[in-house]
Amino acid sequence: MNYPYLAKVDQENFSRIGHSWPGFNQKDKLGIGVKFLASMPISRNISLGSEFGITYYSNEFSFDYTDITFPIQVHKELNISLFYVRIPIKLTFHIPSNTKSNVYFTLGLDNRFLWWGIDNYKDITYITGGFETSYKFYIPSLIASIGYNFNMPDGTVIQFGVNCGFDQKSIVGKDRGTWGFYENLSSASYQNYGICINYFFTK
Repeated sequence: MNYPYLAKVDQENFSRIGHSWPGFNQKDKLGIGVKFLASMPISRNISLGSEFGITYYSNEFSFDYTDITFPIQVHKELNISLFYVRIPIKLTFHIPSNTKSNVYFTLGLDNRFLWWGIDNYKDITYITGGFETSYKFYIPSLIASIGYNFNMPDGTVIQFGVNCGFDQKSIVGKDRGTWGFYENLSSASYQNYGICINYFFTK
């Protein structure tokens, strides 16, 4: 389970003539992911690992404005849902605490590839302009985690941990026009925080 906070999106501009609304609000929804893991020891307390999984990110943006054609207050919500294939490469450091458990630290690079993206952008194109939705296919992210390994009697390992990641690219490119929602997103990148439960077969 993860909390995908989209950084650098503090105030958006949804107006054709450059007006911004202080009532803009970002609501980050919890995401979820599943993965298959593989780990290979390279020394007594260090292992090299990778994963293959799918992760779901979700964000909601709401804002209020005054329609100048019909002087009424309008409330809008823009929802973005992104599904990524994840293939990270990471080093894990183990610190034994007793014969049945140990603490671990992980550092690595997460490689995310866009599988599917959907939003309700076209529902408000009369405000934001009419550009097609486009998200970057590849997002690299620096990742780190800390947790605890439990060695089970049957030889398997259960791992409980917390993790974080910091994307090195924004979720969209800079070709979204000179104003509006996608101009703001051209500099916005995810900061990822989450909890995980992993299960390893060792035989």
